Amino acid sequence: MFFHLDDSHLLPRSNRVIILPIPFYKKEKKIGIRKLLGATISSIISLLSREYLQPILMAFVLASITIWYPMHTWLEAFPFRRPIHWWIFLIAGGFVIIIAFMTISIQIIKAALANPVHCLKSSE
Repeated sequence: MFFHLDDSHLLPRSNRVIILPIPFYKKEKKIGIRKLLGATISSIISLLSREYLQPILMAFVLASITIWYPMHTWLEAFPFRRPIHWWIFLIAGGFVIIIAFMTISIQIIKAALANPVHCLKSSE
């Protein structure tokens, strides 16, 4: 078999799904107030997803810039050289953004569909 898969690749993915609900519990009051003032679920999703996707996008850009040079110099050492194209990083970043957006959207929809009265009553 060409690839050896172990459990180390599951840990970051599972932590993202588990850790994400924690901040949304803190934002239930904010979501409840916005719902009472007439905000739609799509506007709540766009507002809150922007807060989470911007750091992910900045981290991706920083990581892409940081890793390009070492990868380029490492691949130059091989006799059959393959260039690193920009679209490879773009595809990887697209997958990261899509997975993050889906995970964030699920948690936001769960929080947005809750009754705002219960959210405002239970929060301190």
